[in-house]
Amino acid sequence: MLALEEVALRRILIIGGGYAGFYTAWKLEKKLRTDEASVRSSTRGPT
Repeated sequence: MLALEEVALRRILIIGGGYAGFYTAWKLEKKLRTDEASVRSSTRGPT
């Protein structure tokens, strides 16, 4: 019998830019597989 396993893709949103936000996103993308999580970052632009 074949069992199918559904794995939900984790979505990680890093709020805030700068060096710390960039470095965190970069390290997570290197550490996690593409089918394991999606890493995005967001910064507030000029209003």
